[in-house]
Amino acid sequence: PGCLLIVKNYTGDRLNFGSAMEQARAGGIKCEMVIVADDCALPEKGITGRRGVAGTLLVHKVAGAAAREGLPLEQVAEAARATASSVGTMGVALTGCTLPGAAPNVRLEGDRVEIGLGIHGEPGARQQAWGKADTLAEAALAAILDAPTGPGGVPYMAVHPSDKIAVMLNSLGATSPMEMAVLSRRLLSSLAARGVTVVRFLSGPLMTSLDMLGFSVTLLILDERRLTLFDASTKAPAWPPVADLSTPPVAVLPDPLAASDASESYSGPRLEQQGKVARQIRAAAEALCAAEDDLTRWDVLCGDGDCGITMKRGALKVIADLPSYPADPVAYTAGVADSVKLSMGGTSGAIIEIFFRALSTALASGASPGDAAVKGVEAIKFYGGATEGLRTLLDALSPAAAALARGEDLAGAASAAEAGAEATKSMAALAGRANWVNQESYKDAPDPGAMAVAIALRAMASQP
Repeated sequence: PGCLLIVKNYTGDRLNFGSAMEQARAGGIKCEMVIVADDCALPEKGITGRRGVAGTLLVHKVAGAAAREGLPLEQVAEAARATASSVGTMGVALTGCTLPGAAPNVRLEGDRVEIGLGIHGEPGARQQAWGKADTLAEAALAAILDAPTGPGGVPYMAVHPSDKIAVMLNSLGATSPMEMAVLSRRLLSSLAARGVTVVRFLSGPLMTSLDMLGFSVTLLILDERRLTLFDASTKAPAWPPVADLSTPPVAVLPDPLAASDASESYSGPRLEQQGKVARQIRAAAEALCAAEDDLTRWDVLCGDGDCGITMKRGALKVIADLPSYPADPVAYTAGVADSVKLSMGGTSGAIIEIFFRALSTALASGASPGDAAVKGVEAIKFYGGATEGLRTLLDALSPAAAALARGEDLAGAASAAEAGAEATKSMAALAGRANWVNQESYKDAPDPGAMAVAIALRAMASQP
């Protein structure tokens, strides 16, 4: 029996825990102390040493498992010290923490982030401009594995390909689960690219600093004994599920916006060799990309604000796949449907895909382009249940298809679509997400889907 004190390396902590330890010893209690100094933000200098930060949690976990096995205090302390010497942590923060009753911490106001900010809000290694999550994740890893902050100017942690590593991604308090997922993806893919063997991964708000917006990354080298202790079950309520990444390895998925190879076996003429139709499709896609901000602005008023980026994703995929589309109208309209399916998602993606699928099927049965467009509109109505007048993209697409079926050209169809989109400004939404929104919220704003149809058709009609 005895007491193990695991102390983060701050002078005040060491002194106060030391005082308690001396009192316990005076009372006949056997004690051991383990100091954790895992912060990789700054090189060691003076007698203070490195700060103890989130890696302390992993020391607690290993020591707790060793204690539960009934090992003597000295062996539990030795397991804790060995773990403390094999762990490194780096933190990044966009804000400091707000102490209750104190004035807000404004040291990181504006567009600055702090690399190596301490868990109490104390300054780190440096400040820099905001960057993407991927960039900040790379900075944290580089501080642990590459920066010459160890004794004699070597990296803090020397990780070899044969080493097994546990990775802990810690939210410092206000970092959202979505942001943590983005960081997790980058950390694991980057470590895999470095040849580091990650066998365990855990993530969550584990060592927080009140409302600090930021994260820390901790790497722990595992030998077989330490891995057994790390994996030991615990009833600690805040300990998160630990992912076993022994198999399979992290795989980098192909870019869904890259041109597909499905039509590489096709040896006939390509659509781009036909000139005008290919120019029209490209012009429509480029116009939708250019309209992203407007489509988003209109959608924010009546929906979830993703119309602009959704249309842009589909447009970029069409542009990427355009060189692979066959020249045959049945094939290239089906190709557009495939591109939309692989890139857009959501309600808009399903609607546009259905339109082009039905259009292609109608063309295959001998329908004229105008009649085939009407068939596409009918398919949308059948599967989605909407009709004209409900403030949807059908208010632009349906009159445009009808104009084509009457024999009008693309300019006439574009004008019909523009008139239909304009009319949505005064309509009450009776379909889609906008049906749940107070009409005053989108008063005088057009339906973004209808506007996307009008914008695409006008761009097509403008091609010589």
